[in-house]
Order: sequence, then structure tokens, then C-alpha cells
Amino acid sequence: MNIERRLTQKADGTLLLESGGKVAKVCTVSEAARTLKRTRRQVYRYIETGLLRPEAKMLGEWLLDAEEVRRAASRPLSVQPLPRGLAPLFPEYDIAALNAGRDRTLVLARVLENGGRADVDWAFRRYSRAELAAFIKEDGARLLGPRSLRFWSLVLKVKPGELPAWRKSIPWDRRDTRSGLMIKRDDKRGGGRRKRVGAAMKKVNSRHGRTLRKLAGGK
Repeated sequence: MNIERRLTQKADGTLLLESGGKVAKVCTVSEAARTLKRTRRQVYRYIETGLLRPEAKMLGEWLLDAEEVRRAASRPLSVQPLPRGLAPLFPEYDIAALNAGRDRTLVLARVLENGGRADVDWAFRRYSRAELAAFIKEDGARLLGPRSLRFWSLVLKVKPGELPAWRKSIPWDRRDTRSGLMIKRDDKRGGGRRKRVGAAMKKVNSRHGRTLRKLAGGK
């Protein structure tokens, strides 16, 4: 399917890209480099890694969403490696290939769900409170377990979005009842697993309690 695109320039030099009935303000790579205070080569690297997404390519030049570039200028875009200590949280990834900015949603999901105190401390230093609250609101119900979701919602004072209806309909993804089902099954088998679940929950509660006290200013 061919989509007709038309590029126009206003009297003040602003570029407008019309595509599929929508009009967006765009900028060239050179303009983006000036806004970001980076070289053209660095901007092309951002495009290659997905940190910036081009809207179109016309006359051999990538056109970028001007508003996206403006937002990017307000946050660091350089290579942002994760601490090596976080590697156990990402067993299926090469920790050196992850980027704290680009992969923020993945990083926060793993750290807030399974991270220890040092991991959480790093996340609160690396990301602003607004970014953490936005993650809970937009992705918390989808990526965190119910216990972690309630805890971080309390800490960050934000109401998470609802779990999508299609996720609620999947019986093996009903995380609210997972612990209860495990305990009921343990009752029939003798309780061995029940003790392990109880110990794990106690450990999670203790870890989250220490973190909450620290965030509140206590010891």
C-alpha cells in the first residue's frame, strides 16, 4: 500500500510532513544534531539503535519527529549501560547490550519485581520519580505481580492502570490467585511447597518493608 507523503516548509523554516491525512512537524538529521548538541554520526547511531525513529526518508535525508527530538533533548541519550550487578535479573540478555534509557520499561519491570535493595536504590537514582510513577501507571498491571504492584503504587502514590481484559481471561495468567492455588494444592500434597511459598513471601515482605522505611526517611 502506497502512502502519499508531502513535505512543505513554512516561512519560518519549519518543515511539515503530510502523510496519510496527518500532518507532523519534522526536522532533518542536521537540525536534530543541533538540538541534541550531538554530531550527525551520533544521531544516525540513535536511529540505528531505536532511540530515535524516523518519520520518512526523502531525497536521501531522514526526517525525524521534531517533538520527539525536543523531548529527547531533555533526557540523556548517550550509551547508558546497566550495572553489572543487575545481570542476574536478565539471564536471557547480554547485560552489556541493554540500555537504561531505551530499555527503561524492561529494566524497571525486573528491578521492581525481583531486585534487591541495592538494585532498587540504583533505579531510584537513575530514574526520576515521575518516570517511575509513569511506569506503574502505564505498565505496572501488565508487568508486575499483584504484591509488587500494590507496594510500589503505595510508595509512588500513583494508581496503576487496569489489567487488559484479554489478560484477565487467560486462566494461567491470573496472578492474583496464583499463591492461593499453590497453597491449596500443597494442602493436598502435605504442605512442603506451602512452607517454601510462605518463606519466599516473608522474604519479599521484609525486603519491601526495608525499602519503604528507607524511602520514608527511616532506617
